[in-house]
Amino acid sequence: MTRYFLLTTLYISISSLAFAQKKMEESLYSTYLGDTVRYDVWLPENWSASRKFTTIYSFSYGASDAEFTAQEIRYLNKNHISHTPPTLVVNIKADMDRMGYNYETGGLTQRGLKMLECIEKEIIPSMEHKYKASTFRTYMGQSYGASYGNYLFLNHPELFSGYIIISPERLSPSQPPFDITAKLAQFYGKRTTFYFLAAGAFDMERRTQYTGEIADLVKRLDSVKFNFQYHHLAEAGHNNSTAMALPLALDFIYREYNSYTESQTAGKFSAALQKYQEKVNAVYGISVDRNAYQVYQPFLSHLWQQKDTTGMLEAIDFFITKESGGRQIRDFAYSCSIVGLAEKSMELYKKAINKMLIEEMSTDRGPSTLITCYRELAMNISKDHPREGWDLLQKALAVTIRHKGSIYIDHYPDIYFYLGQFAAENNYKVKEGLNYLLCYANERKDLVNIIHFDFDKIYSTIGKSYLLLKDEKKAKSYLEMAIDLNPENITAKELLNKLSDD
Repeated sequence: MTRYFLLTTLYISISSLAFAQKKMEESLYSTYLGDTVRYDVWLPENWSASRKFTTIYSFSYGASDAEFTAQEIRYLNKNHISHTPPTLVVNIKADMDRMGYNYETGGLTQRGLKMLECIEKEIIPSMEHKYKASTFRTYMGQSYGASYGNYLFLNHPELFSGYIIISPERLSPSQPPFDITAKLAQFYGKRTTFYFLAAGAFDMERRTQYTGEIADLVKRLDSVKFNFQYHHLAEAGHNNSTAMALPLALDFIYREYNSYTESQTAGKFSAALQKYQEKVNAVYGISVDRNAYQVYQPFLSHLWQQKDTTGMLEAIDFFITKESGGRQIRDFAYSCSIVGLAEKSMELYKKAINKMLIEEMSTDRGPSTLITCYRELAMNISKDHPREGWDLLQKALAVTIRHKGSIYIDHYPDIYFYLGQFAAENNYKVKEGLNYLLCYANERKDLVNIIHFDFDKIYSTIGKSYLLLKDEKKAKSYLEMAIDLNPENITAKELLNKLSDD
């Protein structure tokens, strides 16, 4: 049976969110341009005025679409594919004339220089004041927008800490120029910077060749401080290169946020956590997202592998906050049971149950998490409190039946097996438990094998139930069926031996 009990395969944890992902339409009168500039800001789902956020800036040009970027971040985080910190995505509405980048010179027109002053001295300060943007800013551009990004990289290195440069354009072998001076190399050797470069293999030859030449120059800067990554996208052309590169780019830009070597090397949990927090703040100018599964899970995993009870209690004090969702609290409850903190585990399970009953039953995953808590808590207390454990499983059954058919409820019909297993292992309500097992065996026949209990385990548990009910003939029949399916079923073999001895 390959489910449930590895921390790395915890049920998907979605923290309670203060805000839905939201688009804000902004405008300001630029004293530099003498005109109004409009831009959209996509807020992350858990935006709050009490914390700092990294920012991705792009122009409304080409395939660099801010809404797509914001939704991609949400998708990657929600499905635990990769993880970025909560990020503001800004889309500045400007055409090529207002951007003002000149392919022939590699510089900006006078109007473009004024637009850049607007970005640096008006838009960025506004973002920092109103939306709590941190000093870690990423510029993303494609095609003309990518070449504009290279202008920023070469001429205004202090403005952005990250660059996502996709399919940069050039008109001739020398236009635009791309030269890295000794002074610029010295600057990037001291300042943490991330430069991601990509182009599609099916793009025009002049673009792919140009991208390769840029890669050869920029990779020479690679150092402890300067981070470089280049992708030649085998299946991409010009227009779809952004869609294919973006997940790779986000993973790269936030690589230090997603690196948890501290949990393995720093010894005590408090020291490991402090090192991780210091790194995240130093690189990204933000605090650690305490309620993000991808942040707390690596620390949890290390703690319960080490059976570190002191570290586990410290982790609870740090990670469990008033914003913690039921799924997160459950993950810590489960981990406490693994390291031997039984009382703390029970306390957290009850807290998670209350949280879900009060706040999360209308969410997609609230009922499923509640069922998990009822089931795991029942198993934890079953030895000393079988009646209370049975009552918890009955509650789990009721929630399962009520929400049967929901795509997020994968507990049906397995809840029947848990009830039957509980009864057999605790010699409590065995006849009732046997009926659940027989029901499960019947419904299990037409289900996918890999996600449900194996039939040899089902039959051995049924056999054990019959043995407790003194029906040796049926017990023997089911135990033999279990061994026929799996000769290595230890439980079935031991029970058959007991029958033989009797």
